[in-house]
Amino acid sequence: MSQNQSNQKKWRSISVPSEVFELLKRIESRSNEDKAHWKIILKALSFYEEFREKPKMVNDFSPIEKVSWYIVKLSLAYGTFAVNPSEETANQLKERLQEIEVRLQVPVGALIKLVDQYIRIRDENERKKARMELNQAFKFLIKELVMKALGGEENDRA
Repeated sequence: MSQNQSNQKKWRSISVPSEVFELLKRIESRSNEDKAHWKIILKALSFYEEFREKPKMVNDFSPIEKVSWYIVKLSLAYGTFAVNPSEETANQLKERLQEIEVRLQVPVGALIKLVDQYIRIRDENERKKARMELNQAFKFLIKELVMKALGGEENDRA
């Protein structure tokens, strides 16, 4: 077998919907690099494969980065619940709280109970009092998360 034969690529054909082909052509027209379709597809598939592997990199984040991410997720869910206190938004908030309890080992049971109580209150004066209690519990949880993160950062430096 000659050297030339061993270096030849084996080519296969695939069928793709026209939308995919049009997207490929758009990417090709914007590319400053080699515009071979197979190279664009190879880069895209390599990126996809790397993206699918990323969950393994979660351990690379510092404790403050991890906790910050959960604070953001929790704040968004809490804000949505505060603006629209419904069963749906309460369940979304409780899901975020349960994530925090499982993944960061911070107890959230008291806050979940307050969310459940709040959603059942119909009297506006009682709801105002309950909202103040809920806000206090939420701030306390954020403080606990920050303290946990800072403790983890100190342990990382030691």
